[in-house]
Amino acid sequence: MRRSQELIPLSKFHRTVLFTAQNCLTDGARFSGYPLQQSARRTYLMEQWPSIKTHFKILQKTLSETMDVEAGELADLIKSMNEEQEAVRESVIKDKRLLTDESLNQIGELLEVHVRNTERKLFQCIQKEVNNSVLNEMGSVVRSNALYRGLLNIKST
Repeated sequence: MRRSQELIPLSKFHRTVLFTAQNCLTDGARFSGYPLQQSARRTYLMEQWPSIKTHFKILQKTLSETMDVEAGELADLIKSMNEEQEAVRESVIKDKRLLTDESLNQIGELLEVHVRNTERKLFQCIQKEVNNSVLNEMGSVVRSNALYRGLLNIKST
């Protein structure tokens, strides 16, 4: 299914999160310009963390302001997304100063699972189950958020 224009800004930032996840994984793909040594990979994660945390908040805010879902597949997926985000937050906070290869790898796995589930399950379900006016409202919430515009370097509409 082709991604809705209204969800594209949220999807775009997931690319950054996936690069960060791959960089954290012990056996993750290595990309040109990204750190290779464990200490540099840890530093890179901590540099990216404020943006990832902001993305989590904006995604939660967007969903809570635009959707009134109490039951069903969409509600379960939103709950799962929130739990995944919380697991990442807890892992980063717990291991912030003592990130080992193992904890860095775990954070990478959590980030990767979160992005894949959000992109492949949650966003697909949103596009299938919600009407265009809700999608439009989601897009407006994202575009009107100054923090997010800064993350993505996009203009307000």
